[in-house]
Amino acid sequence: MLGPSLPTTLVIFGASGDLTWRKLIPALYNNFQKGRLSDCAHIVGYARRPIAEETFREHLREGVTTFSPDTFEASTWDSFA
Repeated sequence: MLGPSLPTTLVIFGASGDLTWRKLIPALYNNFQKGRLSDCAHIVGYARRPIAEETFREHLREGVTTFSPDTFEASTWDSFA
């Protein structure tokens, strides 16, 4: 039997890149939607070029709607983001 989830932080280096946009965030979103990410999970993105937080979230949302359109739900995205 598994115990309670421990706090987990996932750090993505190159968070503004194509791999994050096309693959990583859609996959993490789908795992979140299926209940596979704990409430204690945090995702931190690091990139060399500066970008406003809200602009970055919108860019990632576009990636999820483009590469995982069948599973996208706005309310789930709001919780995930």
